[in-house]
Amino acid sequence: MITTANSAATQRLVRIMADHMSSASIDETVHHPDLRRLLPQERQRDYYFIVARARGLLNQESGTVFATVTREGYRRLAGITGAEYEGKRSLSKVRRTVRRGQRFVSNALHHANDATPRQRREVYQNLAALGIIEHLTMARTVKTMPDEPRAPEDGLAGLRAAIGA
Repeated sequence: MITTANSAATQRLVRIMADHMSSASIDETVHHPDLRRLLPQERQRDYYFIVARARGLLNQESGTVFATVTREGYRRLAGITGAEYEGKRSLSKVRRTVRRGQRFVSNALHHANDATPRQRREVYQNLAALGIIEHLTMARTVKTMPDEPRAPEDGLAGLRAAIGA
């Protein structure tokens, strides 16, 4: 891989930003102005890109997760809280993307008057797959596992009680 001056400079800025963000304690917010001061004036337009790379680097290195605090900065989350946050956030993004895809495919199919029956069947199969994905990513579908396994239920208990056995 060829490393250009721009990518090497970007890597240095990402490392500087990651080091600054990692110094935050749990539940502490790292504010946007503090992070922006770390970048030179000519790289201010790349701020969100560099922050995203720094967040990814910190997560890869130490499992650190930062939640976005609108118009303030990024709040460092505790380990399990961060895992729960990222899981819910990822599921909502998947679901939103699937719904958008369903809407676009449906509109395109509705206006496509030259589609063959085979092409329509393939598109409807894709829509069915997207529907399944949307259903599986719904919050009520993704349930938490109980801490302790349940004892097996006796399906014949009512019958046994009725006959006195």
